[in-house]
Amino acid sequence: MLSLDNMFSQKIFKAYDIRGVYPTEINEEAAFKIGSALVKFLKLGKGKSVAVGRDMRTHSHDLFDALAAGITSSGVFVVDIGLCSTDMLYFATANYKYNAGIMITASHNPPQYNGMKFVRENAIPIGEESGLKEIQKLVNEDKQIAEKYQKYLNGEGCNEGNSCACTNITKKNVMDDFVKHVLSFIDAEKLNDEDKNPKFRKLRVLADAGNGMAGLVAPKIFANLKCKLIPMCFELDGNFPDHQPDPLVPENRKKIVARMKKGEADIGIAFDGDVDRCFFIDDKGEFVPGDFITALFAEHFLKKQQKEGNEDKRDAKKKSGDKPTVLYDVRASWAVKNTVEKNKGKAIMMRVGHAFFKQKMREEKAVFGGEVSGHYYFRENFNCDSGIIPALLMIEILSDLGKEGKIARLSELVAKFKDYHVSGEINSVVEDKDEAIERLKKKYGKNKSDVNNCAKTYFIDGISVEYDDWHFNVRKSNTEPLLRLNLEAKSEKMMKEKVEEVLGIIKNRS
Repeated sequence: MLSLDNMFSQKIFKAYDIRGVYPTEINEEAAFKIGSALVKFLKLGKGKSVAVGRDMRTHSHDLFDALAAGITSSGVFVVDIGLCSTDMLYFATANYKYNAGIMITASHNPPQYNGMKFVRENAIPIGEESGLKEIQKLVNEDKQIAEKYQKYLNGEGCNEGNSCACTNITKKNVMDDFVKHVLSFIDAEKLNDEDKNPKFRKLRVLADAGNGMAGLVAPKIFANLKCKLIPMCFELDGNFPDHQPDPLVPENRKKIVARMKKGEADIGIAFDGDVDRCFFIDDKGEFVPGDFITALFAEHFLKKQQKEGNEDKRDAKKKSGDKPTVLYDVRASWAVKNTVEKNKGKAIMMRVGHAFFKQKMREEKAVFGGEVSGHYYFRENFNCDSGIIPALLMIEILSDLGKEGKIARLSELVAKFKDYHVSGEINSVVEDKDEAIERLKKKYGKNKSDVNNCAKTYFIDGISVEYDDWHFNVRKSNTEPLLRLNLEAKSEKMMKEKVEEVLGIIKNRS
C-alpha cells in the first residue's frame, strides 16, 4: 500500500520517465527519494557513480541538489555534468562507463513542468517495464529512504558517519568529447574542404532552439563547420518566452516556417527543449513528417553500409544472408518499409516508445531506427536517440546530394514520397478505449466469412490493419482517454474516405 505521507504526486511516474508540475506534483522530496531509490534498485555500492545533468528550467538546479543528496546518501558518487542536452547525458553515461545516468528535464512540456529521465550502465533506459515501477515502490514504502530524507531535512547529513554529502559530488565537462562524438557521424573534413566542396560554405541552416538546451549545444557543434548557422531563440530561458519547446505542435513552429518561406535559409531545423528530438522544415517552408525523414536516413545508412561492404570483405563472421536492419514505428508511412527494402535492408515494425526501440536496436544490431515523433536512434550512438546527430546528417546529405555546385533541396528529396498520402495523427476522445478497439477488430480482423480476410492485422501497439492500397494504426494514449489514429492510402481521396470510415467505428456512429 502506498504511503499518504509523501508531499508529491504519484502521477509523476509515467511509462518512460518522471514528469509533473513543480512543486505540487514533483519537488525536492520526490527528487531526494528517487535518487536514493535508484541507487537501491540498481544495487550500487560505495565507489559507484551516477551522472546527473539538467536543463535550463528555473527549478532544475533545486531538484539537482535534492537528487544528488539522495544519491550520495548511500555513499555513491554523483558526477555533475551541469547544463546539458539529454543526448549529452546518454553519451556521458555510456562513454565514461558510469553506473547510471539521470537527466533532470521535462523535455517539451511547458515551464511549470519538470521531470527526470533514467538510464543504467551503457545508457540502457529505465522505464515502467524495466525498473521504474520498482523505484516508485521503494520511494513510497522503503523506511530507510524515508529516514534518510528526514535527516536531510534536519540538516544532519546523509552519508554514513554524517559526513558532508557534497564531498561525493564531482563536476565533469563533457562538451568537448560530445562534440567530437557527434561530428564523427559525418565527414566534417570533407564538408569543410573549400577547394573540393565550396558549396558547403553557402549552406544556410536556420535553427530554432526554442530557448531550450540546443541554444547551448548547437553553437559548439557548428563552430566546427563552415556552413552558416542562423540562430533562433538560442537564449536559455526556462520560461520559454518565444514559444513552447515542442516543434511537433504547428503553433510552435510558425516563426521558423514563416522565415523559411521568405527564403532565409536552405534548411530549417527545430529542436525540442532537451534536444533528444529535432524536426525539419524544407526550403519551401513545409514541415517534413518524421517518417519521411526516417526513410531518407535509412536510405543514407543502407547505401553507406553497402559501399563499405563492397570496399571491405574482411569480416568473415558476417553471414552472406544478413541484411542491415532499420526499425520504424507502427504509425509510419509505407515510405519507410519500401525504402528500406529497396536498399536491401530489413525493416522491422515497432511499438512506439524509446525503451522498446533501444532494446530492439541492441537485439538486432540495427543500424538505425526512427519514430514519427522525431526520435532517431543510432547504433554508433550507444543505440540512443539524439537531436544533434540527425541535424548533422541532414546538412551532410544536402551537401553530398547537391549537383553542379549547388546544395540539394530537401523538398526535392522528399518529392519521391508524393504518392504516399498520410493523415497525420488524429486523436479521438473515447471513454472505453478497449471497447472501441474491439469494434475495429470485429470490422477489420481476419474473418473467413467476409471480404476483410485479405487484410493483414497486427497487435504490436493497439491495432494495425493493412490492405494493398491503405493501412492504419489505432493505439491508446497512456495518460488520456484518447485513441490515436494514423492512416495512409494510395490516393488523397481514399485517405480521406477511410479516415471517416475508421473514425466512425471508433466513435461508434450508427
